[in-house]
Amino acid sequence: MLEGMRTSLLLASTLLFAAPVAPALAGDTAAAETMSATPAPAGADIPETVAERDKLITELFDRLREAKDAATAERIAGAIERLWVYSGSDTADLLLNRAGQAIEGKQTETARQVLDALIGLEPRYAEAWNRRAYLDFSEQNYRAALTDLSHVLSIEPRHFKALEGLAAIMKEIGQKRLALKAYRKLLEINPQSADARTAVEALAREVEGQKI
Repeated sequence: MLEGMRTSLLLASTLLFAAPVAPALAGDTAAAETMSATPAPAGADIPETVAERDKLITELFDRLREAKDAATAERIAGAIERLWVYSGSDTADLLLNRAGQAIEGKQTETARQVLDALIGLEPRYAEAWNRRAYLDFSEQNYRAALTDLSHVLSIEPRHFKALEGLAAIMKEIGQKRLALKAYRKLLEINPQSADARTAVEALAREVEGQKI
């Protein structure tokens, strides 16, 4: 188990200490909420193709970085989350929705079986990994959660929910320097995130003294 945790930490730290996110290109309740289920987009909001979805997401990330206030940033982030749910496969979207319903109904075994099947079917579907990371965390399986979040971030480095979850877990297990790194990367993506900014200020005092 210890070796597995080291491997998961190595995966996470490799992603965190990689190059900054390019402009064009997740044991407490708050941590779990960062990886929670996101409702599927309404019919009118569903893009026709994955390429169209990716283009819209990139445009929204540009707007998120340039947002002038928290309310605007929150609306843009919500739109990005809705688009993340869209996989381009009706079967995958249906399975993700079924897993979300199982999680909400506390049917964790059913949710895990569905998510395992979904990841096997669509291994490049970041939201499937993110949803399973939430399930892992809810069961206090931090090693598995870290591994799943690493998959999310390897597919979508701008995934601010995965970064929030990763930062929360790192803080929970005492890896405060890595938690700080994750929050700082999140602020590169969403400068208006007040929670991330507060976390950076607090962690920087602990890790770096007065240097922030």
